Parts: sequence; structure tokens; C-alpha cells
Amino acid sequence: MTDTAVRYLPRSRTGGRASQPDVCLKFVVACIVAAFHGRPPTQALARYANDDVILRLTQQASVARRLPRQGQVGQHSLRVSRINESVIEAVLIYKATDRIRPVALRMERDRGSWCACFIHLL
Repeated sequence: MTDTAVRYLPRSRTGGRASQPDVCLKFVVACIVAAFHGRPPTQALARYANDDVILRLTQQASVARRLPRQGQVGQHSLRVSRINESVIEAVLIYKATDRIRPVALRMERDRGSWCACFIHLL
């Protein structure tokens, strides 16, 4: 697990998913950054994301490991829109030294817990 992912690891008294969307979002963003660096998603992400999101981040990490290092990857901006009380959509823009990557993310609340249910890496 990366230092960034540990810093944003959602905490829950029940051991389940995070009840606050911003906490879950920060953790998923940290896992996306790790995937851009070639690190596979942590097992802890399984509590906060569905199988499709985990598979996509695993694929991204696999591709990133095969590519030559692109320099420092850093978050450029994050735009969050609350669609309704149980749906949040976010767009992350990551900037490397030679390219900019947009990432679309959708989070939904189910039974009081937030889960990343869709991610699209462009």
C-alpha cells in the first residue's frame, strides 16, 4: 500500500465502507495515482469500489509498469458534482511531464455507505 493510500484510507467504526463521500473519494483518488505509477490497487479498495473499478485500475497499473517512466505524476485538478443525495460524479485531471490524463469517476451511496462504481481513464 502506498503512503498516499494509507494517508487517505477510510476509517469506519463498523469496518465497512466509508460513510462520508469525501473520505472515500480521497482514498479512490490515491489509488488512481498509485495505478498511474504502476502499482496495483490495494486490497482495501475492495471495500470502497466495485469489481469493475478494481479491474480497470489493475489494468492501468499493468500498462504503466510496461511503459518507460513518464516523470512525476501529480493531480492537476478535481471537480466534484453532487447529482443527488446518493450520487456524486468527479473528474480528475492528472498531469505528467509529457501528457495530461482525465479520469471520470462516479460514486454511489448504498445503505449509507459510499462506493466507487464507475471509473473511466481516458
